Amino acid sequence: MKRHFRVLLVEDDRDRKNRFVAVWKAAFAAAGVEIDIQVEENFDDIASHLKKRPHIAVFDNVFEVPGGGPGKARDNLGIEQISRLKPDHTDTVFALYSLATFSIDQLGVRIPNPDMLITKTHLSNIEYQHYLGRTLASRVQRLPFKNLSFTTPSVRPEFADVEPELASIIEQCIAGFLNDELDDEVIEVRLHKLTGGFSGSSVFRLEFFGSTRYENIPFVLKFSRKANVSNEATRYNSFVRLQLSHDMRVDLIGYGEAGEWAGACYAFAFGRADGVVTLTDKLKEGDGTAVTTAVQRIFSSNTTGWYTLKKAKPQRLDDYFSNSEEYKLSKDDRRLAGLRGVLTEVGAEEGVSSTVSTDAIRFGTFECGSLRRTLAKKGAGEIELCFGHGDLNANNIFIDGSGRNLAMIDFEYSGLDHCYKDFVSLESSIRLEFRKTAFPDFKLMDLVEVEMKLFRDPDQVIAGAPEYVEPIRGLRKAAVARFSRPLALNYFVAVGLHSLKLLGVSAGWRPDQRKVLAAATLASARCAEG
Repeated sequence: MKRHFRVLLVEDDRDRKNRFVAVWKAAFAAAGVEIDIQVEENFDDIASHLKKRPHIAVFDNVFEVPGGGPGKARDNLGIEQISRLKPDHTDTVFALYSLATFSIDQLGVRIPNPDMLITKTHLSNIEYQHYLGRTLASRVQRLPFKNLSFTTPSVRPEFADVEPELASIIEQCIAGFLNDELDDEVIEVRLHKLTGGFSGSSVFRLEFFGSTRYENIPFVLKFSRKANVSNEATRYNSFVRLQLSHDMRVDLIGYGEAGEWAGACYAFAFGRADGVVTLTDKLKEGDGTAVTTAVQRIFSSNTTGWYTLKKAKPQRLDDYFSNSEEYKLSKDDRRLAGLRGVLTEVGAEEGVSSTVSTDAIRFGTFECGSLRRTLAKKGAGEIELCFGHGDLNANNIFIDGSGRNLAMIDFEYSGLDHCYKDFVSLESSIRLEFRKTAFPDFKLMDLVEVEMKLFRDPDQVIAGAPEYVEPIRGLRKAAVARFSRPLALNYFVAVGLHSLKLLGVSAGWRPDQRKVLAAATLASARCAEG
């Protein structure tokens, strides 16, 4: 396959410009690469040129000084620009060339250094040209494709400002598994935007056209700010690839970065199999069998390294739930405001007054200390740690048409966490979404009473409870079986703070969803008191 690179050459020698262009085309041709070369005489508009994300940038190191008179030049301008620009353009290979020689002192004080140093003196040598072309081409970790398209044209304007970054990231993702030696030429990459993804991120179905081995095979691309994706590949390789059996996860195909953006490409769960849905879809249908099957596959499997208590020292409850990023104290004001809003809304409907503070919660005659107050009193309790998914809500579990096979996705938070993290996340999804029929008109305190019974004895069948209670009961029994210990304070706190976290998110919850989250929060706070 003949690859096609974009090359930026910054060279102020007008008299020899055409010669240099011919030399670089010949150099890359020896490596089986065609190039589009853009020549600039200075760095005046370098940011806009690099915004196009060229595969290779070649900078001269010495430039004539305008109006400086004969023989006047500025040394090391090229390397100064490379050291300034390279950190934000890691997807571009930078080469520095000049008639002058380079010294260790010149390079050592400017970091990062160029990827390659080239002397103009030997550019007329054919063997040297071929060496340069092959070496520079081998350092490009991107596989170019001819066209990027969107299945819904109206989506394209959303990404107009970052389309060069998006294309570069896709090139990086596919470079690892599309092998040019096997004639894998990608003519077109087509993106179809999917629902899902947190604020600021986009998820696409990605398909290749032109690659004989991968044409019509769907993949998933997650595209977001680098801070949201940068750890995902590392976490996948560390905590997922070797610890979770292949029939329970999607494969990470590749990862790429461009400026402030990054992306991770995954195999599409179950390829083009019919009837693939998320567990959330099954919850909305009230499909209890699907929930039971998922719980058994994930939490009762002996083929996973997850959900096994490690020798890592358990953490104090108050330390963990006060200092971890997800539950840190600085976020409490927003979350308590969410709870306060729900209790005010429900109280207005039921004719009940309420107050919520950092110290206590009151709704009518119901009163309990806040979870933070209880943690301060009982903080010496411990919570065990284990490896797990880290964000196992029902949107991150795909199920095939048979209902027997599942695949987990989105491993950004995978790693060591408190042992009940995935149980609590999935439990919240069940509480929010499991509905066989319209949600009945429960009073808030009736729901709180049901939730407290469920905390105190997961083996007890609760007559007249909402439909979501039974699948949660099954999930909690699985937690007891997995860790061979009864649920206690650590579980109550985990459920309460997770419910409180969800109340603090602007997610457009329905009234019934806000009510059940509030009920879980109040019940956990009361049960945590003992």
